[in-house]
Amino acid sequence: MNAYKLLLVDDSALSRKLLEATFEAEGYATLTARDGQEAMDILLTEAVDLIVTDILMPNVDGYYLCYKVRHDEKLRNIPIIIYTATYTSLSEEKIAEDMGADLFIRKPAPIHVLVEAVRTLLIAPARRREGTKGSPVAIEVMHQYSSDLVNKLEQRNIALEETRRNLEHTVQERTRELQRTNEELMASNEELKAINEELSSTNDKLLEATQVIHQQSETIIITERKLHELEIQKSQHLLIKAYEIAKIGYWTYDTEADRAEWNDQTRKIFGVSPAYQPALQSYLALVYPDDLQRVKEDALKAINNGELFNVEHRILRKDDGSLRWVHVRADFIQQENEARLMLGVIQDISERKTFEEVLLEYNQRYEILSRATNDAIWDRDIERDSEVWNHGIETIFGYADRQISTAKEWWKEKIHPEDFERVNLEIGQAFAQLRTNWISQYRYRCADDSYKYVLNRAYIIYQDEHPVRMIGSMQDITGQKEFERNITAIARELSELIQHANAPIFGADRNGYINEWNRVTEQVTGYTKNEMLGKNIGLCIREDHRQEFMLLLERAFKGSPLDNLQLPMVSKDQRDLIFLLNTTPRRNSEQQITGVLMVGQNITELIEYRVNLEAKVQERTRELNEALRKEKELVEMKSRFVSIASHEFRTPLSTIALATGFLRKHREKISADDFIKKLATIEKQVDHMTYLLDDILMIGKSEAGKINTKYTQVDIETFFQQTVREVEESMRTHQVQMFIQCSVKSFAADEKLLRNILINLITNAIKFSPDQKSVMLRVTNSPDFLKLEVKDKGIGITSEDQQNIFSAFHRGANVGTIQGTGLGLSIVKKAVDLLAGQIHLSSQAGEGTSFTVTLPLRV
Repeated sequence: MNAYKLLLVDDSALSRKLLEATFEAEGYATLTARDGQEAMDILLTEAVDLIVTDILMPNVDGYYLCYKVRHDEKLRNIPIIIYTATYTSLSEEKIAEDMGADLFIRKPAPIHVLVEAVRTLLIAPARRREGTKGSPVAIEVMHQYSSDLVNKLEQRNIALEETRRNLEHTVQERTRELQRTNEELMASNEELKAINEELSSTNDKLLEATQVIHQQSETIIITERKLHELEIQKSQHLLIKAYEIAKIGYWTYDTEADRAEWNDQTRKIFGVSPAYQPALQSYLALVYPDDLQRVKEDALKAINNGELFNVEHRILRKDDGSLRWVHVRADFIQQENEARLMLGVIQDISERKTFEEVLLEYNQRYEILSRATNDAIWDRDIERDSEVWNHGIETIFGYADRQISTAKEWWKEKIHPEDFERVNLEIGQAFAQLRTNWISQYRYRCADDSYKYVLNRAYIIYQDEHPVRMIGSMQDITGQKEFERNITAIARELSELIQHANAPIFGADRNGYINEWNRVTEQVTGYTKNEMLGKNIGLCIREDHRQEFMLLLERAFKGSPLDNLQLPMVSKDQRDLIFLLNTTPRRNSEQQITGVLMVGQNITELIEYRVNLEAKVQERTRELNEALRKEKELVEMKSRFVSIASHEFRTPLSTIALATGFLRKHREKISADDFIKKLATIEKQVDHMTYLLDDILMIGKSEAGKINTKYTQVDIETFFQQTVREVEESMRTHQVQMFIQCSVKSFAADEKLLRNILINLITNAIKFSPDQKSVMLRVTNSPDFLKLEVKDKGIGITSEDQQNIFSAFHRGANVGTIQGTGLGLSIVKKAVDLLAGQIHLSSQAGEGTSFTVTLPLRV
């Protein structure tokens, strides 16, 4: 095994895994980092022999990592290979060289090229690179790289916008084509249905007439032969006429004599002359070769077993060799108790087959089109309450069954309960107004019980003013809805920012008409927003400066921002005002300037009353300091969260990695007990991470206001005993001394929130009293409240920390090495608030802590 250790830096987890597997297979030891900052942290504690890094990464990219390594006295001699697919030009390779990279390899170069490059650099290390810190070349390179990066991001945003517009255009075109195809299919279906109905009716009449002839032939009486012969001749004449009208040929076949008789229509269908002698073999000779074997088998089976002969096949006409489709149907007639005569009919069904082929082609095109648009197509028979879906019901929603026999119930189950009444009302209104088109957006349940937003459009078919059929197309627009929500949220935030900003903000369109007028502008000018919207902005400018301002505004409309413009204005009560303005062009999605936004400061008093300048500066400074303080608190909170979360997750992940590595390496050597112990270790760490994630998700939901309380009846003794037992089994270090002194056996509460409160308080009590063997839980009640008290004799909480102890991510100054996320007590406080309760803290550092939770007693 090689003694070299490589550091692999890439923000893609998949790329890191591939590189790690490749180099470990070559015998190298590897370390991995997600970005340049994480790589620098590793280099402070780990000695590595070579670095392989990507360029475009969050926090610190590959160029800056090279720069940092080359300017560190301890690290500057480590060879560095840039391995990237994002930056591939010669100028970018030159930047990499100037930053200190030894090699620049472009993806998708074969992996053996990278392996060979690593081997070469390790055998013959790169020359020591002198630092260029502060040199003009290094500064210019960094500026050039920053500029290139910004240009690439702008080009990518433009490309994404163009792709979005093209996609919308493609979807619209495909939707229109689908509607046209759907209308053609409906017309073909109606025509084919009429032909089938005519054929079925004709066949039924033919069979009925045949049965009449058969019955009459058995009831002939010699003394009435003449009369009956006349009747038979009349019936035969009518039957022949019926055959001629329906273009149906009939024939007989004597199975013993192998002799057949064909009428004129049969001969016309086969294209043979009157002199043609029909028989079984002569009939089979006209059958299309690909269908011959099947027809032979069916014919012999019918002859040998005396069964019904019913087959559709192709023939080659005798006269012109053209290909035609025929439907042949025959049955045996009993003669002297022996079935030896076959009576049959034949019909040319080529036209019907052509329609079927056209319909099949349309269906195939329809299926391809639906797959291209990824739509779920459905066809509902309203009278039969049945429905048929295409592949989309499975690919989009996960349902395997495409045939729905109870369509009405199916729709009721799948549409979101909050949307069902609205959708049902919309469909009912469409039916009542005899509209042929219906469209709606709503949430639709998937097979995994999740919901997707869908756009459903349907064409409605009526019969006698009653809806009988609906054919529709359903699209998954969940992503679009998310995008709309995000855009709406951004627009709302921007509007609220403008409206509530502590500065006058107003705007105008390209025609000079006001379209923004915030609260502070109202207060300063006296004009309300409703009074000014749609008015020309020149009306509130002092007359002697109006023309000059409109000229400056024209410059802003051309893209030139105006900074520190002193604008004389007139208030509603005719007071002179001076605004110090900055203007910014407003652009639409196509980067066209649609107006300007002006952010100002009322400097009237500043100009008029110089004596008040210091007070106003101090007031403004306080506001800025407060904003800065809040910003710092937010940054510190984010930093604490990242630090705590990464630390808390790294420990169990390391344990899992070690355990799985041990099992992988020694799987054939370890005993079953050791194997189970290792698995138990992994499960314990997974449970720990799950617990951490639950805490984080709980905080997120509570901040978003997404936690709804669900009150159920909780048995006090059972609930507290079971929860305490779970904590004891999980922690295995302390005993919980529990005292339940309640006059009621149960009360109404949200069991999940109550469980969060109890588990977090007991777990904290155990965790922060490491030198003790037990903690105490006492449950009591008064007529109106249930009280929980959790007490320990642990490290306690300092008076300074008690003020922020319920804040998210806050941890006490005296916790030392005791692990935790700082979320537990924050979760407890939010849960108590949701249950309309109160929580009180009593603690002294070094003497222990007592938490008392009081909840309303709902029996």
